Amino acid sequence: TIRYSIFAGAALALMIFGILLFSYLRSLQLFKEILSSTTKVDRLSYQATHDTLTNLLNRRGFENRLHNVHELAALEKQEYAILYMDLDGFKEVNDQYSHETGDQLLVAVSQLFQNCLREHDCLARLGGDEFTLIVPTFKDKDELHTLAKRLINALKNPIPVEDKMLSVGVSIGVAIYRIDGFTPKKLMIAADSAMYHAKKSGK
Repeated sequence: TIRYSIFAGAALALMIFGILLFSYLRSLQLFKEILSSTTKVDRLSYQATHDTLTNLLNRRGFENRLHNVHELAALEKQEYAILYMDLDGFKEVNDQYSHETGDQLLVAVSQLFQNCLREHDCLARLGGDEFTLIVPTFKDKDELHTLAKRLINALKNPIPVEDKMLSVGVSIGVAIYRIDGFTPKKLMIAADSAMYHAKKSGK
């Protein structure tokens, strides 16, 4: 009877251990699946709002960020600015070399632009050679002028791409909330118009 009790107890303990082990392994597998699903969702969300070439915000990501900045500025009755930028001479690079060379140039340009910005400034690539920049806060127009000059000067020297030295410039249009428009759409139109005026006036 004692042997049977010991055997039964051992068998019960072994069964409980097996159940716990199975439960642990199953929980671990579920946890891994959840992590994998979360990672996939995060990756898809990132891809939906970022440019695959430069890793900057794409048009959708830019519009989302602009909406958030606009809502905060309207609530606090503050100004913010949009800079609309179009590269000068980029089409000639694509025509003379290749789209692959042009893509590498866009990556280099985006990095040069980012080096000019503050942490809270938001740079995006809308497509092609068009970039936009949201400046959520600034002291005065002189600060925006200085920022625009930094961006222009960032492309002052030829840019090394593979074994080539490529030259492009940038035309910039600026629009300020509460001065040039009261909605994101009106501001984008104003900034785009100012950019084309700059391009026609000598870039």
